[in-house]
Amino acid sequence: SGGNGAMAEILRAASRKLGIDMELRNTLDRENGRYLVNRAKIILAEDAENSYATLAHELGEHAKAYNP
Repeated sequence: SGGNGAMAEILRAASRKLGIDMELRNTLDRENGRYLVNRAKIILAEDAENSYATLAHELGEHAKAYNP
């Protein structure tokens, strides 16, 4: 994950612990976050309304994809 700050550090730590590729971008087109199931990758927008809730949501998407 790129970026600086608290969320960037959380994503780096979560990525290491969970083995999921995570990336922080400045913004996403009409989205707060995105889960790319074919790449097992979470992308979050720095300008998300609530980045912690968005991360929790995208982790849930990952869980659904790999533990149906």
